Amino acid sequence: MQTCRDVVVRSVENARKVQVLDNRIEDTDGYGMMLGLGANGAPSQELEVVGNEVRTEKLVRLGRQRPGLRMDGNRYESGGLFKAEPVETRDFERWKRETGADRASRVQ
Repeated sequence: MQTCRDVVVRSVENARKVQVLDNRIEDTDGYGMMLGLGANGAPSQELEVVGNEVRTEKLVRLGRQRPGLRMDGNRYESGGLFKAEPVETRDFERWKRETGADRASRVQ
């Protein structure tokens, strides 16, 4: 199991059982986090993305290749953009409905 804390990890691809925990991601040029985009056609399996703070214009981009994703307890900057392939939204409630993720996360 790989755990990422207090490091710059913005994209997780073709991985299994990676933990992205308790990071602060700010002022990125692209999306703050990109997960499960399926680079090379391979999934990112059993990712755990918990307790992170993302403060940038483009917050999170989720691809379709993310079986077993656990994503919760994160904090996001108000008004930022979420993308769950192919839907983009600034509506956090829609994001949660579309992805099934971030149930206990919040926008601040």
